[in-house]
Amino acid sequence: MAAVVPQTGSQSVSSASTSSTTGKTITFADSSFLPGPNSSSKIVPNSRAIAHLTRDVLQSVLVQPTPSSSSTSTPEPVANLKRKQPSGSSLNTRFGSFPHPSLLVPAGSQVRSASGTGFIHILRPTPELWTLSLPHRTQVVYTPDSSYILHRLRVRPGSRIIEAGAGSGSFTHASARAVYNGIHESPVTQNVPTGQKDGAMKGGEEGGTSNASDPIPSGGNTQTPAVLSDSQGRVLSFEFHADRASILRHELRQHGLHQIVTVTNRDVCASGFSLPDPELDIGGNTYATAVFLDLPAPWLAIPHLTRENGSLSQTKAVRICCFSPCLEQALRTIAVLREQGWVEEDLVEVAHKRLEVRRMGPNGREIGAKSRSQGDDDIKVASVEDSVSKLKKQLWHRKAKQARQRERLAKRRKLDEDGNEEVQDDDSDVDMDANDDEEIEEAPGTAEEENGNGRLHLFNQGRVLVRTEPELKTHTSYLVFAVLPLPWTEEDEIAAKAKYTLPPRPAPQVNPKTGKDYTSGAKAPKPSADGKLSKTQEKKLRKAQEKAAKSASESNQTSKTEETDTTNPPTTPPHQSTIIFLHGRGDSGNNVAPFLLYPPLNSSYTSASLKNTEITLRQLLPHTKFVFPTASRRRIQQLRNEVFFNQWFDIDSSNITDYDDEGQCEGILESTDYVHRLIREEVEAGIPEEKIVIMGLSQGCATGAIATMRYPGRLGGFVGMSGWLPFITQVEKILNEENGNATTVLEYIGKRLGSEREVRREDVKEMVKTPVFIGHGVHDEKILVKCGERLRDVMKGVGFEEVVWATYRSGHWRCDDELVHIAAWLGVKGFGVEGLEMFIGNNVGSLGAQGVSYSKN
Repeated sequence: MAAVVPQTGSQSVSSASTSSTTGKTITFADSSFLPGPNSSSKIVPNSRAIAHLTRDVLQSVLVQPTPSSSSTSTPEPVANLKRKQPSGSSLNTRFGSFPHPSLLVPAGSQVRSASGTGFIHILRPTPELWTLSLPHRTQVVYTPDSSYILHRLRVRPGSRIIEAGAGSGSFTHASARAVYNGIHESPVTQNVPTGQKDGAMKGGEEGGTSNASDPIPSGGNTQTPAVLSDSQGRVLSFEFHADRASILRHELRQHGLHQIVTVTNRDVCASGFSLPDPELDIGGNTYATAVFLDLPAPWLAIPHLTRENGSLSQTKAVRICCFSPCLEQALRTIAVLREQGWVEEDLVEVAHKRLEVRRMGPNGREIGAKSRSQGDDDIKVASVEDSVSKLKKQLWHRKAKQARQRERLAKRRKLDEDGNEEVQDDDSDVDMDANDDEEIEEAPGTAEEENGNGRLHLFNQGRVLVRTEPELKTHTSYLVFAVLPLPWTEEDEIAAKAKYTLPPRPAPQVNPKTGKDYTSGAKAPKPSADGKLSKTQEKKLRKAQEKAAKSASESNQTSKTEETDTTNPPTTPPHQSTIIFLHGRGDSGNNVAPFLLYPPLNSSYTSASLKNTEITLRQLLPHTKFVFPTASRRRIQQLRNEVFFNQWFDIDSSNITDYDDEGQCEGILESTDYVHRLIREEVEAGIPEEKIVIMGLSQGCATGAIATMRYPGRLGGFVGMSGWLPFITQVEKILNEENGNATTVLEYIGKRLGSEREVRREDVKEMVKTPVFIGHGVHDEKILVKCGERLRDVMKGVGFEEVVWATYRSGHWRCDDELVHIAAWLGVKGFGVEGLEMFIGNNVGSLGAQGVSYSKN
């Protein structure tokens, strides 16, 4: 939006505007309730202000310094209603009379009365202050309720909300501020079929002049053609009482909110909510996304809220709130909501209460508050001893006051007898704590309360007392919330299945002892009363045991991994590079491939001009072949070897970094040898080792790190995501020794894995030339970021020439920023990366520099 010139009055519209690319002209409403960016800080003539009289007493005033033709020519909408009429051009209160010209001061200023004996504070009106000062025509929805309702209804700038039962207009003003996003004039219109686009709303001249005689549609889809959706917020208010609707319409015009709120006099329980009258100029119909019903019988109006008649949004879910004082009304409303297809019903009662905290001293005086009154009403006692001390002090003050009065009376009589001039009698109440030249006996208990400087200790003294406010300014009521979702069609189901493919059904896992199929949930055969199985049950159990034994023998063979590999060839020839991606524990290559390659990257580094462009990791690397091997199904020793899992090696989830077991070492050796076999197959296919990258997530990262360190040569790179390094504590000890280096570390790892391959120094020199990229999410709860930091330090300690470390605000799974950085890093290494021009190059490009450690916080 463009800048706005200072406002000149509540009856005009700001002349400053901006033209958007859609052809709409947007201006700011000239309302004291909705101040613009350049609004005057002063109270302007012909605008509403709030006079703050006392802490709990507020009074609204329409500031009119001089009677004008515009203000006098507009009569009161309903003259017979009992309403407080302004007395001339001044505000009369118990603190004095305040002429309206004296109220034209900056909001928040103190204003003295005409006589100078009293003062008030003048404030800019807000929905909260208006709620406390408005003339009550019906029960008022106070701020604790209205703020919670608007939050639950998800009312935002640009939303459309239906309000039925406007009453005094408290909720109307609060919702007008919530939906306000400027006044949209001259929107682009285009006839579209009803149901495809929500109606636009355009600021009208009168803004809601309909009445009970407005034509109401009979139902169905024969609606006036809507126009393209416009983003102006709108409150569509309905009121049954004609006089209250007229008064509210008059107040909204005075407050400058008539272009945002449309007030209609109608019985919605009988006639519904549709507003197809083109004279209203709201875009064909209501098309609301939020509904608030403050009605005696809301269940009679709910059946009229449908998408077919145009009262509700055609493209968004709709939320409703029903305001009912009785629990029986709320329960009946919930029953009707369920019948009409509303879901997620919720019943809430709001109880707003403020607490006042004070610290009281032993003598009953408040500590740390010099400006507050110290009268008897403010004295608080918490025990019998405090009460006795209080009574003794009061008695002492009374006796001291009487003695002082007798002494002054005696002096006056003596002066009269001597014939001297009379002195003024001073028998008024005197605070004995005030400064006085005469020395009097100190009150009991005061010496202990004062320090050497004669001042009270303000800290760690006295007793903390809590007092609740005497009156709860909220309407005791029940709030019923519900949601009307969009209808789910067969086309939506087909599109969802095409976008999100379901993983294949896992192989059956049968317990050989009980015969229970963990995959299908089939129960094991139950014995009879005598503890024996029938012949049929014995036959079923024998077959289940044979099936389990066959599955167990197949799960320990590495050849099963080769059968379930997933290969994704390059989308654009020629084939220049290969990435071998190792999935996490419990996953599979067939499952992880679509979720890694094809979802659009929503990176925070996307260029602003290309923000809506969708690009995937598969498109960034068009010349790269992706290989997704699946780990073997191995027994989980933590679960007594009764459950099989896709895992590269067995681990202890409570101690993943230092778990040392024979089964773990066997799995690591088999998995790393298989990864080396895949690398050799790519080399035989013509891809050089410098164009082959090992990439792993979680347990796949741990496996890939060991495979990279044990490979006898230089690879194109190793990318680790949210992972760790097995045996890392022992590896750190070796590196901290005097002769600790890459060779000693690899010899230890080979010994632990049971490998007989010799570690040659020339192979180690080539291995450390492999560039390394390690990324981790700071919110990862499965593998803490500390595990990734230890892996980074070990890689540097082993001697890898380039180790890049990056952190992200993400959890344990994929992070779009991380994938963008990995693609940019591979692009610097000579891999064929295309499409990086849509991302900002400064931060992304720095990852390709030698030895750069990047942290995105």
